[in-house]
Amino acid sequence: MNGRKILRIAIAIAVATAISALTASTAEAICQNSGKDNYRRLVVAQSADIFFTAGVPSTRFINDVFVTYNAVGVSPIYNDCGAGASSTIPGVSVQANYCPWWGTCSIAPAGTWAAVDKSQPDSNSPPPGTYRYYEKDHLRPIAVIYDGTSPAGRSGRVDIATTDEWGNPVVIIGHVNVYIVAGPAAPTWFIATSAANSIQGATLALDSPYLNGRPDARLFAMHYRTKDNWNHPIAVVYDEPTRRWRIRNEDGVKMPPDLSFSVRIDPSATRINTASFKQDHYLIIDDPVANENPYATIMVTAVGSATQSMRSPFAVAYVAPHWQVLFTDGAPMPLSTEREAVGFFVKILGSSQYVDDTLPTDPSGFQSTYLANGAGIDLVGVGAARASGDTKYLRNFCWTTTAFTPIITTLNWTALPPPAPVNYNWIESKLYGVSFVGNTATVFHEDGSTMYGGTPFNVWAPYRPSCSPR
Repeated sequence: MNGRKILRIAIAIAVATAISALTASTAEAICQNSGKDNYRRLVVAQSADIFFTAGVPSTRFINDVFVTYNAVGVSPIYNDCGAGASSTIPGVSVQANYCPWWGTCSIAPAGTWAAVDKSQPDSNSPPPGTYRYYEKDHLRPIAVIYDGTSPAGRSGRVDIATTDEWGNPVVIIGHVNVYIVAGPAAPTWFIATSAANSIQGATLALDSPYLNGRPDARLFAMHYRTKDNWNHPIAVVYDEPTRRWRIRNEDGVKMPPDLSFSVRIDPSATRINTASFKQDHYLIIDDPVANENPYATIMVTAVGSATQSMRSPFAVAYVAPHWQVLFTDGAPMPLSTEREAVGFFVKILGSSQYVDDTLPTDPSGFQSTYLANGAGIDLVGVGAARASGDTKYLRNFCWTTTAFTPIITTLNWTALPPPAPVNYNWIESKLYGVSFVGNTATVFHEDGSTMYGGTPFNVWAPYRPSCSPR
C-alpha cells in the first residue's frame, strides 16, 4: 500500500455492526480483505491498562480513538467493517455501546463479541482525514464489567477487532490489558534502578508479580539517564535459575549501581525471534495491523539469552509490505536455537500522532491527531528549544511532560513515506537513552555526539487522561 492510497482515508470511531439493511453478499464485500486499505480500521495510540480488585464487582471504561479507511465503491450506504470488543477473562464482560433502537445494550461475556459502534460516521461527522473519538463523534466509552468472580492474579485482555454479524473473519486491531489484583496494583510502567541486591554481573534483576516466574512475559526497557550516559547495548533476558527477568549489558560490562531504566510490561505485545541458520541483519514484522501500513508506530526491545547477546544498535524501517527491525550497523543477528531464542519484543500501534514543529498541522495529513495520547512519532525538533547537544526534547507531546515518567523510544528509519511534505527518513546507527530535563522528556545519543533535531523517534509512555480533551 503506497502513501497516496493511505491518504485517501476517511476517519471514524470503531464500529460494530448490528445492521440488518445489508445482504450477506454485500457484507462480505465490505469486511473481507481486512488488511487492505479499502477495508481497514486501526486503533490509534493506546488505552490505559485496566485493574480490578479481586472480589469487588466494578466497571472500567476504554476510551479509544480509531482511524478508518473507506471501503470505496463497495456500498453507497455502509462504507467499512464494524468493530467489536471481547474479553479473554472469565468474569469480565464487555457492554455493547452500539445498540438497536428497540432494545438495551447487550453485555458480552468473555469469549463473545460486543458491538462497539456502527460501520460509518454520523452524517455530521468530521471530514475525511480526522481522528475521531467517542464523545464528539458517536462512540461512547466501552464499558468493561467485572463480576467479582475471577481470582486475584488472573490477567488477560480486551481485544478490539473488525467484526460483523455475517460471520466474516475477525481481524484483531488492538488490545487493552486487564489485571485482577488483590490489593494496590503493581505498576506496569516504572523506573528500575540498580542496587547491590539487584545486580548480578552485567545484569539488573527486575521484581514484579507480572514478571517473576513468567518466561512468557513481554517487556520493554531503555536506559533512563539520571546522571551519566551509558553507551552500552542492553537487552532483557529471562534467568531461569532465579526466575527473574533481567536487564543486561550485552557487551558484558558489569552493571553499576544507581543506573536507571524505563520499563514497560505489556503482555499483549508480540515476540519475534531470529532464525536458527543464515540470519540476516533484520527481522520481518508480519502482523495484520502493521502490514501495508507505513503509518504504524512500532516499539521494540532486544531479547537476549543465556549464551547469545544482541550487541548492535537497532531501528525499525518500513519495506513494503512489512515493517522490519534491523541492526543499524548491518551486522547479522545472532542465531536462535531450540532452547535459546533471541530476538525482539514488539509493540504495534496502528496509528499515532506525528509532530513536526515546523508545520502547523500533522505532516501525516490526518486531522485532530492530538485526541489520542501515549504514543507518537517525533519528527523535527527545531532550534535550541527542541534539540541541543546530544539531546532532543519531546515536549510537543502532552503525555511526555511530567517528570520521572518512564519513556520508551525506538529509532524510526521510515517515519513518513511519500507523499509526506518533506523527507523525514533519517539513517544513523547510535545507542539512545531517555531522560527528563525539568518536566520535559528527552531522547539522547549515548555517545554524547550532537543530535540532529530531525532524527525520527517513535515515542511511548503511559496513557495520561489529563492530556485528552475528552
